[in-house]
Amino acid sequence: MLWLALAVGVFYREFTKFELKGVPLTNSWLPIEFIKLAHGHVLVLGFAIPIGLAVMISMLSELNEREYNRFSTAFWLYLVGALGAIFLLIWKGIDYVRYYAHDPSITVDRIEALLFAGNKALRASLYGIFHLTFGVGLLWFTVLFLKVFGKQGG
Repeated sequence: MLWLALAVGVFYREFTKFELKGVPLTNSWLPIEFIKLAHGHVLVLGFAIPIGLAVMISMLSELNEREYNRFSTAFWLYLVGALGAIFLLIWKGIDYVRYYAHDPSITVDRIEALLFAGNKALRASLYGIFHLTFGVGLLWFTVLFLKVFGKQGG
């Protein structure tokens, strides 16, 4: 995922240069910020947190098969939710840049209304599902860790 974070960083720089060619920087900072956020989010959600979870697992002396399977399921649940949220963030950033490149006088409220073809319920549902999924996965992983760590006398 570190490579994905780096690729997203390069993508946002090159994509915004291409799409916003001719638009003054003073007018284009806002749409750039939305796609720029993806780089940091991928770095934290896709690299820093999984490294932290790996360190937590390394602190455990041994796991039986049942515990291992539970940790694995919790991690994959987190990963699916994090990847979905990252995908939606990148999509939103691309849409912001494209709408702004097409019409620099467009407002943020108008762009927000156009996202997901104007379907606010779909947008809220997708964001909610992915955030809930990675939140539950992370919480489940942490609770499992605390149980096993406590059982092992840590």
